[in-house]
Amino acid sequence: MNVEQLAIVNVISGVSTLALQRFVGRWFDRNRKLIMFLGRFLLVTFPLSYALANNVYVIYLANTVAGFTNSASNIAYIGFVYDNAEDRRTLSAYIPILWCGHVNWFVD
Repeated sequence: MNVEQLAIVNVISGVSTLALQRFVGRWFDRNRKLIMFLGRFLLVTFPLSYALANNVYVIYLANTVAGFTNSASNIAYIGFVYDNAEDRRTLSAYIPILWCGHVNWFVD
């Protein structure tokens, strides 16, 4: 895999995350446990795709699934924090930490 293919993989993952965020959010409101389960269960696609792929297009497809898993994880964690924060100061302290993780993802 060369640098250009790696860049395409990152773009596919980011675009699919943004594209699926709203859909997964609506689905998460209806069935939280299923989305949390699928978000974690589908993480197995990444090691399998890199191990078993005979061309780069399989890896591209697996990173499309990354959009779903990233969206599910983002929504699940933020929803959990919002729903279970009794002290609003704790919630307001957690949000900048969460955003630092997202900024770090974009910088990498």
